[in-house]
Amino acid sequence: GSRPSGGGGCIGRRSPVGSRNVGRVHLGHTRERMLNRIGPRPVTRGSQAYSWCVTRSSGRITAVFSSARGGARLVITTARRHRNLRRVHRGAGVRRLLRRFPRARRLSRGIYRATPRSRRIFGTRGGKVRFVAVADRSLLRNPAKLRRYLRRAGL
Repeated sequence: GSRPSGGGGCIGRRSPVGSRNVGRVHLGHTRERMLNRIGPRPVTRGSQAYSWCVTRSSGRITAVFSSARGGARLVITTARRHRNLRRVHRGAGVRRLLRRFPRARRLSRGIYRATPRSRRIFGTRGGKVRFVAVADRSLLRNPAKLRRYLRRAGL
């Protein structure tokens, strides 16, 4: 495929939330691969996470990495329009989340897994969805580790 041009811009606000990705930001990809494959440059490039702006949104897409050379273990979006998950997105009520995902499982306080086998998770606070993410299976099996990764993402 054609390589996106580097430089300015943000990731599209209608990027799909897949089973292993949010838009072009994929689980398992290294920092280098993301810098080469994703057109816009990250707006923040920390030692543990990269974040991209989202077009016409206050939200961000953040990838959290396992180690200095490792791949992304967690990809999070806080953009409202990243919503093709049965119309559950940032700002949606927890009741809608549980109605749309009747098999959702609570992993820990404020964190739900879409279905027992899904990589998709929802973070909630105050009765509202705060973020949608896809997580590596090793994080899904270990809620304490998942919370550590969420902290690295600034959540």
